[in-house]
Amino acid sequence: MANSADASISSTRSRSSIDVAVLVSAIALVYVNSLSGVFLFDDNNGIIRNVAIRDIASLQWLELRARPITTLSFAINYALGGLDPIGYHLVNLLLHIANASLLYWLVAKATQRHGHWLALMSALLWAVHPLGTAAVTYVIQRSELLVTCGLLLMLTCWTKAAEETSSRFVAMWRLAVVLAAAAAYGSKESAAFLLVILLLYDRTMLAQSWQSMKVNLGWYLAIAAPLVVGTVVYAAAFFSGNHRDPTVGFAIPAITPLNYLASQPFVFARYLQLSFLPIDQVLDYGWLPSKSPPWMAAGCVGWAMILTAVLYLLRWRPRIGFLIASALLILLPSSSLVPLQDIIFEHRMYAPLMAISILVVATANWFATASRGDQASLARWRLGIGVLVAACLGTATISRNQDYHSRQRLLSRDASRSPDNPRVWANLADETDFDDPDDQIAMYRKSFELYERRGFYYAGTRYKLSRAIGDLYWLTGRFDQASDFYAIALSSANDDQQTAEIHFSLALISSASGQTLAADQHFQSAITNSRQIRDFHLAYAAHLRRSGRSAEAEDQEAIADTIPPDDLPN
Repeated sequence: MANSADASISSTRSRSSIDVAVLVSAIALVYVNSLSGVFLFDDNNGIIRNVAIRDIASLQWLELRARPITTLSFAINYALGGLDPIGYHLVNLLLHIANASLLYWLVAKATQRHGHWLALMSALLWAVHPLGTAAVTYVIQRSELLVTCGLLLMLTCWTKAAEETSSRFVAMWRLAVVLAAAAAYGSKESAAFLLVILLLYDRTMLAQSWQSMKVNLGWYLAIAAPLVVGTVVYAAAFFSGNHRDPTVGFAIPAITPLNYLASQPFVFARYLQLSFLPIDQVLDYGWLPSKSPPWMAAGCVGWAMILTAVLYLLRWRPRIGFLIASALLILLPSSSLVPLQDIIFEHRMYAPLMAISILVVATANWFATASRGDQASLARWRLGIGVLVAACLGTATISRNQDYHSRQRLLSRDASRSPDNPRVWANLADETDFDDPDDQIAMYRKSFELYERRGFYYAGTRYKLSRAIGDLYWLTGRFDQASDFYAIALSSANDDQQTAEIHFSLALISSASGQTLAADQHFQSAITNSRQIRDFHLAYAAHLRRSGRSAEAEDQEAIADTIPPDDLPN
């Protein structure tokens, strides 16, 4: 009997090793071209211009409100390879492989009879799905990978603790759970409900009753402790006015808690469509929540239906209920009453897609095993269909990764699939090399007109866009048009420095146009609103000399001489 048991264990381990090797090979095959990707958009602030990653020893990355674990991972990347994108992409790929391997182990544990096939196909279809590219190939979204890794490690270690008989090893595995949860909390805010997910997992997969779980109350509290600390720190900043992110909160124009919440069932519908038919993916959707009462009512009804279905399934089909509830709990921090500037992003589906993959594979397996046909033939058909679906998804992933090789290519895809999104057109105008400046102006103006039509600008966008158009008109000698857009930029400036820069541009235009009094006013406003900038004083001095005021010009030149050249603007 002992030999038979040992042989069974050895066979299981051998099968698992083969499955994981297949899984890792498939992921490497479909994501190898992601290593050629470039830094994109939010990578600029999160990595390229992020001083917190320049020196690990400085501990600048250790800021609770700035996703310290994610920032630390970028700091390690920077220490090893500077700003070479391939190292950052490689870490993302390795994290994705680790997540897929952990998912395989968890599904195999939860499904004994067909554990290996269910585990392999669930992990494989999830791992090669093109919807995952938004998290794996877009470097800054490593936070999604780390949160998912923390979640899966937490569930894995909790399961291992439940299997142990030695109290010492139980405590070691439980401690690992606490550490995994803390790492997830420090990676991204979407980890907020990890404890709830763990409680549901424990009850549906391991514990016999809620009563029997009381023995782990101390560990549950330990898991919650980092979340409580982080929530207090974040809330203190939020309500004291030190909250620095204009893309989240209750002061975003045109987005209220209610219309944001009501929009999410429609966002979920898009996520589901992409899960089953992953075509026409978009990095930047630019969707706005509807203010229409019928649409908002429909969204609230959608939420009621979703919550009712989840509660029903948790009661009568607990394992299915757990999968769906866990997916919603991961989405909840970005899909609740706290508005975010962007109501939809595909990377948010990275972890929730696991639940859909498991449910699809489990449903297919149920139909196959319930059939009265030849089981050997059904097994071959099941395997063949699974491989075919994985091949189709993998091919789509390879194609999608190609889009991340160029900012212009990615933006062009978005522009064709989401043509009413003004931010896409503005970004495309930034990235495209135009032979004729009028073509660039036309693209910027298209973005500006779309913004005006929607009556909503993303944070800082109205200033940036109107200034870009004004600069192009100025550089091509069309001062009247430049002044019109500079006036818009002036009314949209976000700080004194931006105000000063626009006044300076208007001063140069006025001076060149012979409008002496207007030029004087704009120069004085530029100098008053800015920090000491040498060029401002020198340009004002040149204007004063042209208008015959040499003494005043000398005063400005004297001031300029006291300002070191290093203080010139970048």
